[in-house]
Amino acid sequence: MLIGKVQTTDDVNPILHELSRYFGFRRSALVLFSNALPVIFDSDPARYSAAWKYLEVFQSSENRETAERLLVALKLNWLTGDRYEPGSAAQSRATELDLLDGAAIIVTSGGTAIGSIFLSGVPQINRAEESAIVMIGHILFSKLRDLNSSNAR
Repeated sequence: MLIGKVQTTDDVNPILHELSRYFGFRRSALVLFSNALPVIFDSDPARYSAAWKYLEVFQSSENRETAERLLVALKLNWLTGDRYEPGSAAQSRATELDLLDGAAIIVTSGGTAIGSIFLSGVPQINRAEESAIVMIGHILFSKLRDLNSSNAR
């Protein structure tokens, strides 16, 4: 994975695709939280083109509660679809977007969640691979923050 080669936001989706493929996940999504609309990247071009559908999932109370619960640890957090109320609109949308079962990295700054990466699927990986995924996720967020600060100047 060539995270060091990320020069623009257009480079993020291919990195997410490589991250998913390398560790055996079906796909992955990165979300930069915002008080307005979140910024969403996705390894799956079809799902990325429908990123507006994520808003219902990422703005749901279930997602906010999950993110708050995971703020403490710098680790890969395994999640299951039971965090959604059966039959709810958020569960339906999460199913459609393949966001039910998988792993999440919550990225924080100053004790506040600033984003997450969700990897769809439950491949067999070991602790060292889990640590590598978390590290890669944090490096990717750092690159995005660098890009955003460069573009703001």
